[in-house]
Amino acid sequence: MGERGARNEEPTPDDLVEMAKIVQEGIEAGALGFTSSRTMLHRALDGEPVPGTFAGADELIAMGKAVAEAGGGVVEVASDIGLGGLEGNFGSDIDWMRELASEYGLTVTYALNQSDNHPQQWRDLLELSSAPVEGDGKVIAQVAGRPAGLLFGLETSLHPFKMHPTYLELTATCAHSEIVKELSKESVKQQILSETTGYTGRFNHDVAHGFHKMYPLLGNPDYEPNPEDSIAARAEKENRDPYEYAYDVLLANDGRGLIFFPLADFAEHTLDPTYERLNHHGAFWSLSDGGAHCRLICDASTSTFMLSHWTRDRTNGPKMKIEDAVKLMTHDTAEIYGLLGDRGTLEVGKRADINVIDYDNLSISAPEMAYDLPTGAPRLLQEASGYKATLVAGEIVRQDDEFTGARPGRLIRGRR
Repeated sequence: MGERGARNEEPTPDDLVEMAKIVQEGIEAGALGFTSSRTMLHRALDGEPVPGTFAGADELIAMGKAVAEAGGGVVEVASDIGLGGLEGNFGSDIDWMRELASEYGLTVTYALNQSDNHPQQWRDLLELSSAPVEGDGKVIAQVAGRPAGLLFGLETSLHPFKMHPTYLELTATCAHSEIVKELSKESVKQQILSETTGYTGRFNHDVAHGFHKMYPLLGNPDYEPNPEDSIAARAEKENRDPYEYAYDVLLANDGRGLIFFPLADFAEHTLDPTYERLNHHGAFWSLSDGGAHCRLICDASTSTFMLSHWTRDRTNGPKMKIEDAVKLMTHDTAEIYGLLGDRGTLEVGKRADINVIDYDNLSISAPEMAYDLPTGAPRLLQEASGYKATLVAGEIVRQDDEFTGARPGRLIRGRR
């Protein structure tokens, strides 16, 4: 549709036919399914929602039909319905998902978060989506294993002072080391703290002022912190200004200090709602950005968190059995995406994708910024330790937390 699609114009019948052909070709080539963004968080550089955000039910059903006719797969939706909703159409969004599942026997998944503004709404959505449908299809919610959160730092994409005039002047002319040197000067610090942020909008307001939900991310990261661990609470305890406290956190560790900002799934300062969803038959473990938004989010360690926090270290509520956590991340994931035929369980004849774990010493380090992408672009990396060996297709790729250099992994293809 070209520019017509970018302008969110309605597709013509001919447009739908051509789009369906593209989807069919993808599935026939081995794609696991079709995915669509319906969240206002996904925007182009000019701030406009990405094309497809406002696609109607007819268009989405046409794409799902194409998936089914090409052999089947998963229809996945990055949706806002757990965060307040795309124009409030909770019920209608679930309706077309259920229609797709029922009519074409597809698995339809959508992102289900706990919203700060509607902390109990996920219960209604899960009840609607998990009700049985006719036929072999199903609608199943994606649930993150820990709060969907952003990392604020002087090297990341966002932090409370990023739009302050003095800070903007520094970033326009200085490298990171020079910025840190300038920010460490008391005169510069006081100047920035006296300024008003250039951030606008509700989300950016929280980025600049939401210290009650910002937490210093220390050497042993805590992704289920207590309310008294927030920057607001720490500053109040020390009779300090929260802006100054946050400023000092960012300057720590030679300007590499990080602040954890739970965007969703932590409305009540507990992961108990996450525990409920992870144990619900209508949901599965997913929804973690291991590579996307690589200058702001680092969820590659979520699988290690599932084992270390949920089965071993949690003190703020019920734990999970280790066998249940492993099943969520292996068997259940493979089943959802139609890959259970050759992986997802330890059986003779299946791929030997295996982790050998030193369970007592399993741990996660604080994220760090690396500049190893093309053109030296940055990405957040996070080390995990306690893995005696990691095997891919029976070949050891990592041993005693060190890479062996072997890379036997290949592109995964779905039903063909």
